[in-house]
Amino acid sequence: FDALRSAVCWCGARKRPKQSFCARCFAILPRGMRGALYQLFGGGYEAAHEEAVTYLEEQRGVNAEIAARLRERKEGRAERD
Repeated sequence: FDALRSAVCWCGARKRPKQSFCARCFAILPRGMRGALYQLFGGGYEAAHEEAVTYLEEQRGVNAEIAARLRERKEGRAERD
């Protein structure tokens, strides 16, 4: 319930109160997961929100890992040049 009251998304970005996530995080979610967030409290919303946060955390980790690999490759190329 606090997530809906807040004007700050779990990622730290600003969001509108009464929305679960900021527009960027919401867009990252798969369609079915976005739809599940329209369930009522006590009717599945809580589980859907928790699943969405877990998914976003995993995506952040994957993106951070990819960025680190790209940095390593770039640094490796710079050293060879």
